[in-house]
Amino acid sequence: MKHAKDLNRGFILPTILALSLTIIGVMTALIVMAGSSYKDGYVDRYQKLADEAAEAGSAYATACLTLSVHIQTWGPAAGKGNLKPDTDCKGDTTYSSNTYVYNDSEVRSYFVVSDLDYSVQFSAQVSARGYAEVLKPDGTVQKTYTSIQKKIISWPTEIASQMSASGTNRTCAVVNFQVYCWGYNAYGQLGDGRYLGPPNNMEGSSSIDSTVPVKVYQEPGVMAGKKIVKIFVAQYHTCALSDDGLMYCWGVNSNGQLGTGTTTDSSVPVQVKGALNGKVITDIGGTNNATCAIAAGKIYCWGTNLNGVTGLETTSGYTVTPTPVVAKNTSTTLPTNYTATALSTSGSRARVMCAIVSGKAYCWGQNDAGSVGDGTTSQKTVPTKVVDTGVLSGKTVTSISQDGYVNTSSGGFSHVCAVASGKVYCWGENNEGQLGNNSYTSSSSPVAVTTSGVLSGKTVQDVQVGLRHSCVMANNGVYCWGLGTSGQLGDGTSSSKPYPVTVSQQPGNLTDSNVVSIGAGANRGCAVVIDGRTFCWGLNSTGQIGDGTKYNNRIVPTESLFLRPVGNQYIF
Repeated sequence: MKHAKDLNRGFILPTILALSLTIIGVMTALIVMAGSSYKDGYVDRYQKLADEAAEAGSAYATACLTLSVHIQTWGPAAGKGNLKPDTDCKGDTTYSSNTYVYNDSEVRSYFVVSDLDYSVQFSAQVSARGYAEVLKPDGTVQKTYTSIQKKIISWPTEIASQMSASGTNRTCAVVNFQVYCWGYNAYGQLGDGRYLGPPNNMEGSSSIDSTVPVKVYQEPGVMAGKKIVKIFVAQYHTCALSDDGLMYCWGVNSNGQLGTGTTTDSSVPVQVKGALNGKVITDIGGTNNATCAIAAGKIYCWGTNLNGVTGLETTSGYTVTPTPVVAKNTSTTLPTNYTATALSTSGSRARVMCAIVSGKAYCWGQNDAGSVGDGTTSQKTVPTKVVDTGVLSGKTVTSISQDGYVNTSSGGFSHVCAVASGKVYCWGENNEGQLGNNSYTSSSSPVAVTTSGVLSGKTVQDVQVGLRHSCVMANNGVYCWGLGTSGQLGDGTSSSKPYPVTVSQQPGNLTDSNVVSIGAGANRGCAVVIDGRTFCWGLNSTGQIGDGTKYNNRIVPTESLFLRPVGNQYIF
């Protein structure tokens, strides 16, 4: 199976050739007609030839932007040559017979297109220069006429990803404020109305799994007309937050994790109510078989209580409706008057949750490897402050993410990473280097991720962790570390790294400066780039990459093709 970039090369180059030959052929026909019309006005004719050459260059640049989905692939900014009649869209001389747009014994014309004048999220401006060279009988240039054409190119924004997130064997994305999911679906966790349910296993669900994104059931339904602004993807359930502060969940509900007061699974979204009814929810998060939300600054959790993951001061049974976490009002636990601002993201299989309160990190739940971050390894059944007297001293936490495995006889623990004052810090299990400090030693308190390599001098904007790997967005590029055997580091290898490495960059696709959001979770990473496309990498056992394939792991970012924005429209 070829990688997406190989397939793109197979389709794009013939298309570019066809486009270039068609454009230049049309321009040639027009110029011949122009020559006939202006045979008695040579100066006008020569200027017209220059104008037409500029028009041909502008059209060629427009076609190249179409093929690269709005990314400039030629010129000094891309480290390539300028666009000319004999080059391809990368500025490489490919069509040697097309040196000129028009050429006879009297005059010849051509165009040159250098860097874009500007390029913003949904538009760009091209300046194409056209030249008409009047020739002497010996073929040397007697005089040159020039023309410059500026063209503003716009493309629609109807289909543009806002974020993506990964859970156990599936991925979801917010696209145009609606939710699409793909991958494993036995319990209805794709939210499209299809359901097998227990005792069906992963292999038995293949008939309703999806290797391409499917729209979560919305019209009609409880999410009809809603604008979704955030999602999280846990083990076998998913939840979404709408811009009016309402929360919806779907998937497995054996532990009450959908928050409906029952344990009945749902293959379509259902609204979370109970104690949250009438309240404006500002953030959501979940892990394993537990779910949490913030409303009016207070944290509510429900679902499995095992290992204290719901923060309700219990380790048994489950809770089927949203319930406030316990505030013990001590120096290491939540004060009764606390105000929470964010919940940790990811958490496909872990039984640890975290939140940000007044710029500090609080965690609770399973703590075998120190993933609560309080300097101990004993489970915590209420939110407990992460040690902030070491590397986090004096710093403000702005982003936090957790994931990992439940501690079983076969091993596997959780880890947490947080962004504080533009740097990233991690704690918990480190058996695959997922703490990123160039070691394999677990830590029950935060340690600083190595910044002597690819993160040197960069400001970290967000962090997302998976089962045994971690990724950050820094200076709008993506960097990962930890377990890499399924390609989840995205660096073109299947090897693990205990320090940050750069996710492979692809000109015209994902680069080191065009990422607007990232997602991790389970054994994958995802990124949304500035033009609204989604790229994922890592494990693809049930089609969770979203490129239409299954079983083919991706070691470099691969576009979720069915989330690609609609075709360009141009305004001249």
